[in-house]
Parts: sequence; C-alpha cells; structure tokens
Amino acid sequence: MVSRMLETVFNNQIRSQRPYYLPVGNPIKGVGDRYWLIFEHRDNVDIKPLQQIFTRLFNSKQASHKLLCIDPQTAEINIYLPKQPGDIPSPALLRTGGIDLIKQFLHLEEVTTDRALWTGSFKEIENIKRRYNLPAQIADYNCTIEKMLERSIIYRRSTAYFDSGVLKLYEEPLKKIIRTEGKIQLLMDWQGFTKEADIASLERLQDPDYRSSFIVQSLQEFVETLAEQDFTSTELLAELVRLEFLQIKLVKMQGGRGIYHRKTGILSDDRDNHILHEGSDNFTRAAHSYNAESVTFLKSWDSLSDREIILESIQDFDCEWKNTDLSFDLTQTFLGQILRERERRNKLKEPQIETITPADLPPGKTTPVTITGTNLDAVEEIDLPGTDLIQIEITSQTSTTIEAEVTIDPTYPPQSIDILRVKSHGQEHDVKPTHPPQIQNNHQLPDFSEIEGFSDVVETILSGKHGQPIDFLYWLAQQQIQQFRTTRSDILDGLVNQGILFQHQKDGAQHCLQVMKDFGVSVCADAVGLGKTRLAAAVALLYRQQAPTTKIAIIAASKLHPNWEREMTELGLEKNTHYELFNKNQMSRGRGFLENFSRFGGADLVIIDEAHEGIRNYNNRIHKLCLELKEKDLQTGRSRHYLLLTATPWNNRREDIYNILYPFLTRPEGFKDWKFPVEVAQWFQLPGTGVTQQRETGVKRFTDNTDLFRRVYRQIFLQRTRQMLRDAMPDLNVYAKRQAEWLPVVFEPDTEVALERIFTRFEDDLFIPVADPIRYLKENVTQRSLLTNQRRFFLQRAESSMYALRRTCVNFRHKIEQMQSRLAEVTPDANGLEQFLLLHYRFTTIANRSDLETKSIEEVDEDYAELEEEEELNGEEKQEKRHQLRQSIEIAISPMRINPAAAKRIYDLMQSHCEADLIQLQEIEQLLADEFVKDHKRSQVTNQVQELVRQGKKVLLISTFSDTVIDYYHHMAKKSDIATAGIGMAIGSTKYYQAKEGLSSPQQFKPHNVIKGQTKLFGIKRQELFRLFAPVATCRAAIDRPPASEEIMVLIGSETLSVGQNMQDADYLINIDLPWNPMVLEQRIGRIDRPKQHHPDNIHIYYANSESQLLRQASRLKNLNKKLVGEKFNPDGDNEQLGDLSNLGASIYGDTQFDDAILPDYLNFLDRLVKVRKLEQESWQEKQYHQQEASASLYTQYELLFREDVSEKIRQLGEDYPANPIALGAGTEGGVHNLVVLTLDYFDPNGKLIIDDRQTIYWNDLTGEKDAYGLAIATANQTPALGQIIPLDRSITELAELYHRLVNLKRQYLLDLDLQEKASNVKTASEGLSRVQQRIQNIKWENLPMDIPPKVIKTAISKLDSQKESRDVEKLLRVYNDGAKSQLPDSQFLAEFLTAVDILNLIELPKAKRASLKLTINALLVKY
Repeated sequence: MVSRMLETVFNNQIRSQRPYYLPVGNPIKGVGDRYWLIFEHRDNVDIKPLQQIFTRLFNSKQASHKLLCIDPQTAEINIYLPKQPGDIPSPALLRTGGIDLIKQFLHLEEVTTDRALWTGSFKEIENIKRRYNLPAQIADYNCTIEKMLERSIIYRRSTAYFDSGVLKLYEEPLKKIIRTEGKIQLLMDWQGFTKEADIASLERLQDPDYRSSFIVQSLQEFVETLAEQDFTSTELLAELVRLEFLQIKLVKMQGGRGIYHRKTGILSDDRDNHILHEGSDNFTRAAHSYNAESVTFLKSWDSLSDREIILESIQDFDCEWKNTDLSFDLTQTFLGQILRERERRNKLKEPQIETITPADLPPGKTTPVTITGTNLDAVEEIDLPGTDLIQIEITSQTSTTIEAEVTIDPTYPPQSIDILRVKSHGQEHDVKPTHPPQIQNNHQLPDFSEIEGFSDVVETILSGKHGQPIDFLYWLAQQQIQQFRTTRSDILDGLVNQGILFQHQKDGAQHCLQVMKDFGVSVCADAVGLGKTRLAAAVALLYRQQAPTTKIAIIAASKLHPNWEREMTELGLEKNTHYELFNKNQMSRGRGFLENFSRFGGADLVIIDEAHEGIRNYNNRIHKLCLELKEKDLQTGRSRHYLLLTATPWNNRREDIYNILYPFLTRPEGFKDWKFPVEVAQWFQLPGTGVTQQRETGVKRFTDNTDLFRRVYRQIFLQRTRQMLRDAMPDLNVYAKRQAEWLPVVFEPDTEVALERIFTRFEDDLFIPVADPIRYLKENVTQRSLLTNQRRFFLQRAESSMYALRRTCVNFRHKIEQMQSRLAEVTPDANGLEQFLLLHYRFTTIANRSDLETKSIEEVDEDYAELEEEEELNGEEKQEKRHQLRQSIEIAISPMRINPAAAKRIYDLMQSHCEADLIQLQEIEQLLADEFVKDHKRSQVTNQVQELVRQGKKVLLISTFSDTVIDYYHHMAKKSDIATAGIGMAIGSTKYYQAKEGLSSPQQFKPHNVIKGQTKLFGIKRQELFRLFAPVATCRAAIDRPPASEEIMVLIGSETLSVGQNMQDADYLINIDLPWNPMVLEQRIGRIDRPKQHHPDNIHIYYANSESQLLRQASRLKNLNKKLVGEKFNPDGDNEQLGDLSNLGASIYGDTQFDDAILPDYLNFLDRLVKVRKLEQESWQEKQYHQQEASASLYTQYELLFREDVSEKIRQLGEDYPANPIALGAGTEGGVHNLVVLTLDYFDPNGKLIIDDRQTIYWNDLTGEKDAYGLAIATANQTPALGQIIPLDRSITELAELYHRLVNLKRQYLLDLDLQEKASNVKTASEGLSRVQQRIQNIKWENLPMDIPPKVIKTAISKLDSQKESRDVEKLLRVYNDGAKSQLPDSQFLAEFLTAVDILNLIELPKAKRASLKLTINALLVKY
C-alpha cells in the first residue's frame, strides 16, 4: 500500500513540474525514509537561439535543477534549488547522507504538504480527541474506533478480567480489522481469571500442570454459564481464532510499570504510527453501559513524550506476550471449548429420538408407530434423507412422544432406519434413533455362484452395511500402499500455477523422486514431447529442497547443454551454483571423464539424458564407465541417486532394460520393500557383493521371467503416452492431434522401372565383395547379417534422394575398382590372397599409391542412427581385436598353401563378383541418369514447402542422411519465395557437396547455415539457428527473440534434429525418408508435437514417397512385427490365438508403452495403400497396439495425478482405519459406474491351488482392465458419498448386470486358458524335437563321439519331450534347428546339444499346469 501511495505522489509531483522540469532517474530513498526526486530544466543542456529570445522577452530566469524531498511521516514536501547552477548532490549522497549534509548544496525554496502521503494511516483520521466521556460521546467514539481499526495491522489489548464483556469486544470494528488482515493479540491477567481471591489459590496457579487443567476447567464452566446472547457474541471471537486473526494469552502481569496496566490497548498502522487508549477495562462494554467512564487516547505523532510512552508500553506488552515461563496460550483451548459448547447447546435444543415402536416394519404397508424421545413437541416434519420411499405422517405429539403413520414402499431394501431428518423451528436436523427400527423385506436373489463372494457383496449392499467411496479408496490404496507416500509440494504447485510446469510434469517429478529413494535409480521414459527435461529439472528442485547442500550433475550431449541451461533456469536453478553440466560425449574417453566427474566426491544426484545411448549396450565404453563408478562407490560406501531420461529404452531386446538399470540400481533392497522375490535383488548386484552369480545369469533370469520383468519395468520406469494424459486430464490437454498424410511422389515410368530393378537387385543380387572379404576364405560368401546391413543401407540411400543414391553409386564403384586394382597386383594364390587381405585391412600399406586415399565425398553419415550400437573398444581392446583378425587371416590362408586350386577359385570368385557388381552399378547409373538431374521427389517436396510457406506455415524437414539435407537445402534456397521466407540447414558436421559429378570441385557446407533474402549466414551456432526458426520454443524471454524480419520459415536437417530440440513453433513436419526404427520416427515427430502457445487443432506429418516406395516400406512389416510383438508372431499363420497381450513375451508391445500415432498412423496409410493395390497385407501390429493400450500395467497418469491427494487422505484416516471395501457412491451419466477388484486363482489338474500364479485383477465397466487400478484410484477419489437409498429392485437389477459382465470376464480367462493349451509351444516343440531326432538318427554310428553313449541321447530326448510346453525348451530347439547351431558339424552339434539340454536342468521348469480357475470378488464401488 505504501508503494502504491508513494507512486501516486511521485507521479503527481512529476506532472506538477512539467513542462519545464523533467525527472532525472528514479526516486531515491534516503536517510529517515525520505524520498528524493531530481528534476532538470529542459533548457539546461542545450538552449537554442529561439529559446534564448523567448527567455529575454519574458525575463525568465529558471534554476538548472530542482530537488524535492518527500517525507511520508510528516506529509511534507520540501522543494530545494541548487546554490550553484548544476551543482547538486550525487545520488549516493542523497541515498546515504543526512539532511544537514545535503543542505550544503541546496537552499530551500518552498514547503508544501500532500495529505495523500497519509493515505491508509492513522494520520488521515481527523479530529481524534484526547479524551472521550462515555456514554455522552459514544457516537463520536464508535466512529473513531472503527476508523482506527480499519487502518491497523496489529491491535495489542490487555485486560484484567475474564468475563463475557471482555470476550464480546466490539463486533463491527473487529470486522474492519479482518478486512485489512490485521492481527489482534489479547492479553489477560490470570489473577483476574479465578474467582478465588485467597492467596493459596493464586499461588497454585504458579504450577504449570495445575494452571493448565484449572484454566481448561474454568473456561468450560465459564462458557457453559454464559447467557445465550453473550455466547453468540463469544462465538465471533472463536471464529477470529479459527481464522488466525486473534490470539489469546493468559499472563501474570507485573505491577509498577507506569501508564501501561491492565486496561491498555495499542493500535499500530503500517507507517509506524501508534495510538494508545486506556481507561475502561473493556471499552466496548463501557460504551454500551450507563456507567460514566472516560477513555484517553495518546498519538505517537503528537509529541515526543507521547511517542516515548507508547513505545515503552509496546515494549512492556511484547515482553509479557513472549514470556513463556509465566504465560499460557489460551487460543486453541478457547476455540475448542467454544466449539464443544456450541455443539452441546445445539444438541440440547434439538429433538432426540430414542425408540420407534414396532421395531420391525413391513414394506408395502402403512403402519401406526409410536416415537419416543425429547423435544418432540417442536417437531414439524419427519422424513428420511436421500429417499422418498418412506413417508411419515405425524398424527399427534407431546414433548416426549409422537404418534405417526409410516408408509413404506414395497421396493425399500431390507435395511434399518439409522437416520431420520427432523424439521423443527424452521431448521432440519439429522437424528439417529437410539434403537433404530428394521425394514423386513424378504427377497429372492438370482444365482451368483460363478463369482466367489458375489452373493455376500449383494447382501451387504442391500442391507445398507456398505461403505462409502473413501472406504473403497482407502482399501484400494492399501493394496499398493508404497505408492502413497507423496507429500504436497507448494513449490511445484506454484510452478504449475505460473504455467512453468504442466500437471503431468509435477506428478512425474514426485514419482521419480520417490522411485530414486526406493531403488537408487528412476527412469523417465515418457513419450517424446512430454517434457522430460523440465520434469528432471523439477526433480532437481525437489531434491535440493530436501537437501539444500546436495550436488547435482547433469550428463548430456554438449549440443543439448543450452536446452538444459534454459530449462533449469526456468525453475530457478543456475549452472555451477546449483548443478554442473558434463559432456556425455566425453564419457567414451574413459578415466579422464571419471576423474573430472568425481572431483570433491562427485554429485549426489546424477541426471543422464538420452540414457539409452551408450548404456543399453553392455560392451559400450560408456556402460563400462558407469559400472566402474558403481564399483568405486561400493568400495567407498558412497551413495548416489540417478535419474535417467530416454524415450526409447526398449530397442531390440529385454537385455536393453537390464543394461540400463544394472550400473545405477544402487538400492537393490528396494525390491524387498516392494515385496519382490529375494532373487530379483541378486540379479542386479555386482559379483563380490555377497552374490556369486555372474551377470549373464542375472540377465537370463531377468529376461526370461516375463512377470517379474514387467513388474520391475513398471516399478522403476515411468512411461506415459499422450493418450494417457488425454484420458486422465481431458480438460487440460495441451497436445494437438497428429494428422498423418502421404505426400505422393510421381516418377516417370522409366524411372519407376529403374527404381524397381534397383530394389529387386539390391535386395538379392549384389555381392558387395568389399565388405569383409575374408568371408570368401571362410566359405561364407553370403554372410547374411553383413550383407543385409550393407544392402539395407544402399536401399535407404536410394529411398532418401537421387543425390544420396548417386553418391552411394560413385563411392561403391570406387571401392570395387580399388579392390579390383589391388587383386590385379597380386598373384592368384595363397600368398597373393594374404597380401591382398593384409592391404585391405590396413596391416600393410603401399607407398605413394593414390588409390588408397582417393578423395571422395563419404556417404557414411554421423547422423545415420539405424544400425545397432556397436561395441566400443579402448586402445588395448582394439589392439586385441586386430590381433584376432590377423590370426583369422593366417588360419584362413593356411589351407590354401597346400591347395593352390582353392586359392585360385577364391581369387577368381572375388574378381567375378567385383565385375558383376560394377556391371549392375553401370546399368543403374545409366537408367537413372536423367532422374539424377531432375529428381522428381525433390521437386514435389519443394512444391509442397512453397505452398506451406505461402500460407505462412513453418515447416520442418528431416532426412536420415546429410547428403540429402544438403542437396535439398541447395535446391530450395534457389526458390525465391523460400529464400525470402528464410531457410536454414542443420547437419552433424562439415560436409562436401558436388552438384554434378566431375564437373566442379566439391562445395563445403558447415553444420549450420541460413539464407534469408539476400542475407547468407554460414557456420552459425546451433542455438542461433534454432532461435531463428523456433524463437518461441527456444527463447525464454520475448526480448531474446529475433525480430520477425530475421525469422526463417523452413528448416531442413538430419537426425541431429531428432533428439532434444524444441521446434514446436512449427506445425508441419515432412519426412523426406523414413527411418527403419519406429522409435527414431517418433523422435522426429516429437520435435513439433509439444505444448504450443498457439494451440493448433492438428499437427501435420507428411511422408514423402512414391506409391512403389511405400509398397516397399510395407515389406518391412514382417520385420517390425517380430520386433513389436516378439517371437510368437507367425507371419504366415493365425495370430489371433495369442489372446491376451501378456502372452506375447519379450517385445515392445508386450513389455512397454507405445505412444499413439508413433507407428500406427504410419502403418495405417501403408495398409490402406496395400489394400488399394489388392494385396492381402494385414497391419497386425496395429491390432496389437490397441490391445496393448487395453492391458498396459505401467504406472499411468491417473495414479500419479491423484497420488498426492490420496496420500494426504490416507494419512488423515490413519493406519488403523476400518475401511469397508464394498462401497456405494454418487455418480452421473457417462464415465465409470462399477469398479471391481477380483482375485484370480488357478488350479492344477488335481484341483490344487497354484499359489504362485495368483493375480489381482482391477476392472471397470468403461475400459475393462485397461489402466484399471489408476482409473479406480482416480474415480474413487472423485466420487462423493451416495446420500440416498436405492430401491431394492434397481439394486438387484444393476448388480445382476454387473455379475453377468464379470462372468463374461471369467469366461474370457477360461478361453485364454484353453487358447494357451491349444496355442502352447507343444506343437512347435514337437516338430522341433522331431527334426532334431531325425538329424541325430542320420548321424552315422561311427561318427558319434566315443564319450556319448546312446542312453544319454535317449534320456535327453525324453526330458525335452516331457517338457514341450516350456518356453525354454522351445527356444533351445529353435536354436538347434534354425539358428547358428544348426550349421555345426554333426559331432559338434550333438555334443553341444546334449550340453545345452543338461544346462536346462538348472532352470526351474513349470511344475504345474493351469487346468481351472476361480474369480473371487474382494472390493466393489458402485456409483448410482
């Protein structure tokens, strides 16, 4: 208020000095709370000739400056002029110097008063008298007191006696002080509290224990004897206490303190002004009495003596108030007594019902009854709350009895009447009869026997013995009570309110922090675009809030450091003050990074961005470095917490998940806390920590046990999708809908023929002899995996762009010609082959040979992220691998030395393959010579970009290859409309570009470039490029954004744009080509699929391909199927038998969450295209995607959203709350109406319970089992109590409908049980076993190893036959029939096969087969 008032005064003074004087700088606060305003004459600096004439004409002489000194205390404004023109005190002097020192430079010109300076203070109250004689001057007195209180920030009040007059004070003025949020401190002398005047009684009050009990008892007696009018006024004080405006203390006051005594009140405003009144012990009591009294007022600004008296009194009051030895805080005791007395008095007035006779009432009839109780003569009406099924008509009444007739509807359930609503004196009261009557309604229930316990549930509901939604919620939370330990975070709530955090980020941060405390590590695997970086910043903020001295390290690629700095700054965390940033790229350098990271003990919280990179591969150097840190910490007892961020944790196998967790799971005891089997913790412990098993054993057991794998994944990984957020928070959805669109590319017929031939031949015919030529000597010319990767790379370059394909052809031809040249210079024998191989693998070199270092434009791209992560080797490891390669060459060459014909055959085969591939390349280059120049795809993509730019749309284009990026950028920048709009380019490193082969020198392109009109920027910083394209997403403050004239509308880049960049200013993404990994596609989409300030309805994702290219993309589906749904997928057979998604085994759909429209939209249009071409191609994995959405077991936003609320409710109810899990609640149309918790038990063929297979099923009538636990938590938390009686027939009907749905659920499980039997591995294993037996039988007896008797073989076959339903048996047979083991020589095949079967003995095979099942209902919430 002071600042607003002063601002008004400042503005008024500035206006008054215009037009000749202008303010200089801001107001300056000086000594004594004075403020200085400096003004300078506008002509002082440069007096022009015309102004000089004007000055002479009017003989005007103006001072160079004016200084105004504003004193808020006195409301005076002193206007000073400088003694010498221009010589004024400096701002520092005005800020720190006394007025006498400052006056040496100035002389006083004028003194004025501005009463606006007193606004809101006591000083603006006029005509305050020093003494008021009551009751004669009561009107003036009341008016003055009101004005004082409404300006007070604190009212100190002391009184000697505790009576109703003291407590009642003055109601209206108190309302005034509440409005200004002032505080009242009421101090009473305890000697005036007792009615006993003797010394002994007062002495006993010195004892704190006696004083406490005595005060409580006395206060109770006091309030119980208050007259009704006095008690009503006393309740006002109780309300002030409840609202924390009033605090009451009893204290033993000390005498002999001057004017301060037991009849004093002191009011204070926010300007350090004070008013003291003394006289009446209770001024408002006196004001309303006829006794003559006088009240004296002292004002702190009247005189120095009055101010000293008042300040001394304040000091005395505060001293007594703070005296803990002799004081007793009566505030809460007073409030409690008043509330209890209010309840007691209300009960005494209310009617009470004891009995209703007869006690048993029949439905469908009218029965005369007699009601007994107290205060019944005032009863006007009686009914039942929440129902009109019972009507009660009063026929006569006295104070103790009521005669009435009760009419009960035939559908009233068999319940007791526990509550009646009674109306008396115009008010309604809920009354509980001491002996409630019972409605006798005999009914016949349907047969509910298929669901165990359902009949009991129905009886519980019909009898009215059910619980409320809070009971169901409490019981539900107890099933996973470890979840509900979240405490409210005001700091995160504030960030949500400010729009800095989204709700799901706050919920996720709290969840991840708790998981880190439990396990030492938490993995946030939220879908791309959900804001993992800001979520991590929130975790860091919470972590520091709980441990302010903690050290935090963020490990991220250096290119992402600006993003991290920006995100952390948004939450008030500054680099090098609150956290350190480390370059993840340097982790591969080993010890240097570790030494730097471990300075001063290293960080307590470590956040690793893109954690899958380098960590999910066990042989990667980054993974090994993390293991080294873990081992070091174990040795030193160092404890850390890790937060890992990745949108793609599950890449190809479950081992990825194990590898991500293994180095960071520092609290394996968390598994025990969460009731996992003991062995799970051992899977993740390092050898030497009390665990003897090796890592390989832990990996195998973790990945083979689907149930435990998924439990671990759920517990440690937080993986939410946009669909989850839309479901849980439909009104807060901040994500636009994805719109996938095909951008059709039309080639000329000859080009289509050429491309088709390329793809056909590349897939089958290319030999690629330059790829690892030692394979020719190993008689493994068609080395499948190697050639597949090479051909796949070639094909994807062809799909990307004509320029990329041309460069690949040129480089490939060069390498083959180089190989031919090297072969031509060696002899076609063993020595020649050895010489060639040593040269090829760079064991030897040839001096001055240009063919070894021919300069060309490399097609290998650092942004090409499709191939699997390879093992990273250090120097010693690389040397060892080279040594092994050298040995392999010697071993391969050795037989050739005694078999020259074989050497010659291999030599000729290499030459012929080189020649064949060169012929194919020449034909391809000839067929595509025109298309290399025209590039129809590039032209059509450019046309689309031009159209979008004309509409004012920003467009992001991404390609897998830098070559394509440069070519498109070079081409589009020539279009005037695109150049005018601005286009940028981003690749990973400097590249060379050659528009026409052999006609010009390659042109160098820096990683980041921009063309905007005539402006060309080369090699700019990465973050500057993003600022120009996406200023809103990139710049924290609007002032940091570039002007509109500098913004660019188009950005084209390689996969370097796909990770960690915010580009949501754009709503359009064009995929120039498609990555083979669907996760990479999702990373691309995530650049623009983020919360946007402009809130579009859709984002548009284009796929630029020709129809034939899309059909070739469709051929990828079989490979994707296996990756997405696992090994059980049958590409040629019926997959419907797989049933529930939980049967899929290791797969992306089976184990993790796939966000909506990552793959399905892509597959949708592929599928539609295939159907148009009348090819039978089913997008099977999209069906599995929808099943996956329906049966996911991961933590969802429902659970996280309400975890904080539920945790608080659980704490309030306490650990021993007797929750009734069969509950009813109030509902509305739509949504969930039935929430059910069931136990699913399986039995073996002998009827014995398989306890290890017991499952808890959460089900609802809206989504079935999809997110059922989270939805149950959310629904129960938001369901109010029912508050009504449901008719009997309606209850039975609706419960019967629910029963039938649960029976259908049971039948589905029975069907799945049958399907598991039918679709088990028995058939596959039987066929595999037969094939193995056939091969063993075909082995000639003399070729059998001598140490393997036939009985061992027979025993092994019998064992496998008895365990054909085992997944491990199926896998073993598949490896030895179709895998690498099938290629072994017979004797080695048999030996290794028998060893593998023997090892299988160590694996715990299933001991019981599921033959039957039972569903038991445990909990139910029905919403009516």
